[in-house]
Amino acid sequence: MKVQAGKDNHASTKPLASSIPTSTAVPKQGAQQSANWLAIKAALHKQQQQQQQNGQAKGNSFGRKRRKLHAMRDLSMQVQDRDRAGLQAKRGPVEARGNATGPTAVMALDCEMVGVGPQGVRSALARVCIVNDCGHVLLDKHVKPAEPVTDYRTFVSGVRRHHLVDAPAFADVRAEVEALLNGRTIVGHALHNDLQALELEHPQHMIRDTAKYPPLMVTTAAGRKPHARSLRALALEHLALVIQAGEHTPVDDARAALYLYQQHHKEWNYRASRGTVHMLQAPVKADLESGAELVGNDALFRQLAAKDDMVDL
Repeated sequence: MKVQAGKDNHASTKPLASSIPTSTAVPKQGAQQSANWLAIKAALHKQQQQQQQNGQAKGNSFGRKRRKLHAMRDLSMQVQDRDRAGLQAKRGPVEARGNATGPTAVMALDCEMVGVGPQGVRSALARVCIVNDCGHVLLDKHVKPAEPVTDYRTFVSGVRRHHLVDAPAFADVRAEVEALLNGRTIVGHALHNDLQALELEHPQHMIRDTAKYPPLMVTTAAGRKPHARSLRALALEHLALVIQAGEHTPVDDARAALYLYQQHHKEWNYRASRGTVHMLQAPVKADLESGAELVGNDALFRQLAAKDDMVDL
């Protein structure tokens, strides 16, 4: 803008109607809104939406952390009833199936552990259960650990102090278990943990471990190493049974592993007799247990397992 000489600049300068306003007034109701005002409104609305989304994300993050902290104490809140293969998931004790009540050629084993040593990170046998191939209980005993218990892990093991006060000694229970399992095929989930806790060895060709059978495992892509799934997830998907919804019971866990084996026993035994079980393919799934299936208690299990591989997963 040019200024004329000899005149008072302030007096002669007039406001320019086309200049950009220094402030934006809110148009009165009923007045026509300018394109600038509509653009400002749209920007404000977008900003408010982003703030709300950010707030919700923070809230959701906090909620997830809080749920993980409490999931071990109340796993039933984490377990969802899902309809698998047209069957409604059944809650409650896993029942025996059949009439045989004595020892059979195939037996299922499950153990519960307590923590010993500093902070209870080492595991010691506290309860052992054996069922026959009909699911009938042949042995179910608590065991007094040789070391003082520093963590009963009651929220998952179901073991409390009074269970172990007058419990039989480890050596006595171990002898009973060894006699029952001798010469028989044993079924279980992550059996290496149970056998290690019992300080027992068993012929490899007579072990049926549902955590290591490829069709009951999962992988992210064909040809990749398969990963074990939790017994709880397998029972829900294949048996339509809800187990481990809170404190574990080795009776239910042993029966669930047994019934999973029985669904696959023909192919499994055929492959085992020829040493070709490892050639079976694990199903491919996008979400491993460390993702979609790993919720609540499993997250804490993994933390414990990092320190002690005998934690019952």
